[in-house]
Amino acid sequence: MLSNSFPYIAFSLLFFLFSLDGYVFSKNTEAYKSIRFLFVNATVLISIYFIGCRGFVAADWYFYLPYFEKCPTFFDETSKIFEFVKNNEYEKGYCLFSIICKSIFDNYFAFQFICFVIDFFVLHSFFKEYCRKYYFLGWMLFWIFQGFVFEIIILRNAKAIMLFLISIKYAEKRKFLPYFFINLLGVFFHSSAVIYIPLYFFFGLKRHPKIELFLFISGGFIYVLQIPLIKPVLLLFSNFMPGRYGHLVQMYLASDLYSASYGITIGFLERFFTFCILYKFSKRIIKNDNRMKTFWFIFLLYSYSYLFMSDFSILIERIPNLFICSYWILYPKLFGLLKKEFKYIFLILLLLYGSMRTATLLSKNWAYYDNFITGAMSSMERKNLYIKTGYGDKK
Repeated sequence: MLSNSFPYIAFSLLFFLFSLDGYVFSKNTEAYKSIRFLFVNATVLISIYFIGCRGFVAADWYFYLPYFEKCPTFFDETSKIFEFVKNNEYEKGYCLFSIICKSIFDNYFAFQFICFVIDFFVLHSFFKEYCRKYYFLGWMLFWIFQGFVFEIIILRNAKAIMLFLISIKYAEKRKFLPYFFINLLGVFFHSSAVIYIPLYFFFGLKRHPKIELFLFISGGFIYVLQIPLIKPVLLLFSNFMPGRYGHLVQMYLASDLYSASYGITIGFLERFFTFCILYKFSKRIIKNDNRMKTFWFIFLLYSYSYLFMSDFSILIERIPNLFICSYWILYPKLFGLLKKEFKYIFLILLLLYGSMRTATLLSKNWAYYDNFITGAMSSMERKNLYIKTGYGDKK
């Protein structure tokens, strides 16, 4: 049902309109400053209302609500808290975070609200730091490229990714200890964040554009020809992986759904186009702002992980997400290099593509939007809807 995605598309459209502020009002005038101040405050209020005050929307609550209900508070017996922390199914950092939130507000909607407000202000500072005058475009790109996934589907991963965003400035300043400890904290929210820690050394390397291009072309052949590369390696090492990871890998390998290969899709064509255009402009982007070298390396990791892991769909759905933040920053930098007439074309194409992505992701019944301020379904009503549409059975 395409109508389910309309609220999300309309929400993204606001950032498209806000992005036009510098083209409707003359810059460095009082009117421009006033309008921009108004738009920034509108971004804060509308974002917190729309996402922070959502009901039982999409997928994350389906797993985390039962966990939250079992979670103790600091007002419970110490033995009960230690027992829960010891035996809980998720990472310890998320466990303690849940206990703290529940001790303050014993309500899952309040928990969702707190989670989003934290993410929002991390992203707010991130876009102010790296996008500057293209702040609203940064937000638009965030929502188009996995923002809704982070905020309503993969709650724990999102916290680890937010911590990585905070750590990037320390990688740029070559301060290893703050970078290490921030991402170590991220590991305690989601174990995938362990990938970020060794990247500190990768970010310090010198660029080799010809090698970058060669790897992209090689990955493209592997993707198009569906050459199995990752599955044989994982199958070989799965028995040696620690804890539950070996079991998870074996389970995913045995699943036709999770171990399927990706074919030629619109997403592949978009990534191909994105690499080509950003590669062409990468030297100018980095020359104008040397910090963009770090984001360029993050973008390479995003591109290569998508191409080289294409024979194992569950990895494509998880690993590239860790590096999607490069889109949110490099595209605004590219936008700043375009001539005025091309900027309008860029924004329109981005709006059309973003609307299509959002509609594809959020058109199902499980994405039906409601808000606890105006009235939201109960968890049981939403669960029944999921089961009716097949989503609950799948999970």
